Amino acid sequence: MILINGGPGHCASMVVDREGRPRRKRSEGKATWPGCKQVYRRSGAHGRAELARLPGSLRALEDADPYPVETAPALRALADQIDAYT
Repeated sequence: MILINGGPGHCASMVVDREGRPRRKRSEGKATWPGCKQVYRRSGAHGRAELARLPGSLRALEDADPYPVETAPALRALADQIDAYT
């Protein structure tokens, strides 16, 4: 269940955990990482200060440089563990 501001959100949801055990989807082109996620967004002065620290090429809304994103080794290990059991 996805919650926005403490209530249900208007978006798609999926099972990421059942009875305390992480789950994942492995369909080709639709695979997901296992377990619950949390997204943090900052606004106000603190959020603007963090945005100002980014290089200008990453602050652009159009023609922005790719932002490097890495998957944590622990998350990869959890996915491998789940895949081994299913």
